[in-house]
Amino acid sequence: MTAAGNPIRVRLLLLGLAAALAVWVWVERREAAERRDEEARAGAAAARAQAESRRRAEREARLDRLGALLVGAGRWVERANALAAREGDGAGGRAADEPERLEDLLPVELVELQVGYGLVPLVDPDQDGGLVDRITHIRKQFALDWGVIVPPVRIRDNLGLKPGGYSLRIKGVEVARGELMTDSHLAMDPGSAAGKVEG
Repeated sequence: MTAAGNPIRVRLLLLGLAAALAVWVWVERREAAERRDEEARAGAAAARAQAESRRRAEREARLDRLGALLVGAGRWVERANALAAREGDGAGGRAADEPERLEDLLPVELVELQVGYGLVPLVDPDQDGGLVDRITHIRKQFALDWGVIVPPVRIRDNLGLKPGGYSLRIKGVEVARGELMTDSHLAMDPGSAAGKVEG
């Protein structure tokens, strides 16, 4: 394992932790809804007191598990950093005439959006393109609602795509591809259209 590979492992670990936290929040919300339904059916004060003490114990157990998970993750990160430092010390003694690896000079983006030249006005703030601001807003909203931090999205133009084409890549692997027709309008028939639109 190289020192350059450790930051990616750390990011993957943090993304995994964020996903675990998002699942935990979802489970908490679901259980809260179930508890409200249970209390509505129970109705008796004794049943509510018993349910409250059980919920308190469950919450404490979940917090203990979450704390253990975070402590374990912190220890793993410390070990990964120590390993990276040791490997960095070993790599510092290599011969000066040994060529650098080109892969180290071209890091892979976690999330990347490639657009054709016809979509550049949508992402260029100088041309009133609001896509970058919208992506930033969605990332913030997702972090606030779910507690998961989505990595920054790198936007690049790609002349290999069609003018209205786009490609979404995660860690360099294409996961979605499509094409937008920015010079056209979308018309949909709700079922009560009087005539037919060409196109």
